[in-house]
Amino acid sequence: MTIETESVNWHRKKLKSELNLENPISYNDKINWLKINDQDPDVVTCCDKIKVKDYVANIIGSEYIIPNTTEYPAVWKANHGSGGIQFVNCKEDEAIALEKLQPILNKTYGKNKGEWAYRLITPGIVKERRIDNDDVDYKFHCCNGEVKWLQMIWDRYSGKTKESNIDPDGNPMSWWFDEKMQHVEVGPHCGLEKFFELKKIAEKLSENWKYVRVDLYHGEGKPWFGELTFWPKAGCYKTPDQVKFGTLLNFDTSTVKNKVVA
Repeated sequence: MTIETESVNWHRKKLKSELNLENPISYNDKINWLKINDQDPDVVTCCDKIKVKDYVANIIGSEYIIPNTTEYPAVWKANHGSGGIQFVNCKEDEAIALEKLQPILNKTYGKNKGEWAYRLITPGIVKERRIDNDDVDYKFHCCNGEVKWLQMIWDRYSGKTKESNIDPDGNPMSWWFDEKMQHVEVGPHCGLEKFFELKKIAEKLSENWKYVRVDLYHGEGKPWFGELTFWPKAGCYKTPDQVKFGTLLNFDTSTVKNKVVA
């Protein structure tokens, strides 16, 4: 199956609707257009949670990279996909973490979703120092080096994950992005100074991409790099506002990069 067929079939399965790839308008349309038509080999490096550290350090400096560690407390996760995060606080936790991560390591992430880069990554485990942060994920949705909006996510482990969306000037938006999260128009107050500090990093990291979501954290008095995400949820969001968010992604669809995977 081609990447286009995988993408179309997956979207049809999840949303019972068709993509508009000829004239992409919605967020889902545009993410799937990118999967098919914007295949840069560097995406493979940036989707690998091990290799991306050096890539990002060369752009913004190693001081923003969460250090790898063999000590505790630590966070363990697979390098070639999403989810499966394990908190390792002692020697006994290691065996449990390995047992839970093994099925993920044996799986090809993104299979049948058109997320082509993940199948080209050699699976491994990232073992990072656990940062004492504010338990908020700062996900900056960027086009060609410009932040279009910030998606703030918190209460992730409470069973009632919440999101708040912020415009490029730091103002709350009424739009709801992720249907699996409770939308709160005014989320945790991060402060404009912190917002613009994080925004500057996100824009620097996104300069080479038509679209990328730059995931950052803030803890221990400074920003930290999380990951780069090119196809959030494989472009299958269900809220009506995903159409509005799509209008913010004003990248050029007249240019296509050579395909790494057909």
